Amino acid sequence: MKLPDHFDHIKYIQTKIYSDQTSYTYQDLIDIIFEKDPNFGLIYPISWEDLIMVSSLVMRRVLTVFDLDKDVNLYMTKEILKMEEMNMKTYKRMEDFAEFWEMG
Repeated sequence: MKLPDHFDHIKYIQTKIYSDQTSYTYQDLIDIIFEKDPNFGLIYPISWEDLIMVSSLVMRRVLTVFDLDKDVNLYMTKEILKMEEMNMKTYKRMEDFAEFWEMG
């Protein structure tokens, strides 16, 4: 058994978003978005302050994972499933845990 990865999540979205009535798939919807707004971009402008805050968040997570006891099973610890979100205006952090029950 393996933990789902990004591609598993995309496959899940693609299968759930397909409509028998419209025959739209996930890719069709993405194409429609770009067709309606060719300037739609996936790039978010980031300032130096934002970059420092995001880097700090990432480094904290990396250090936490690498600081785990060598006897800890990485596939069984909740620390690996911890997710953090940061509001880029206030830099307030929120924590949650990824649960993959919806993937089953």
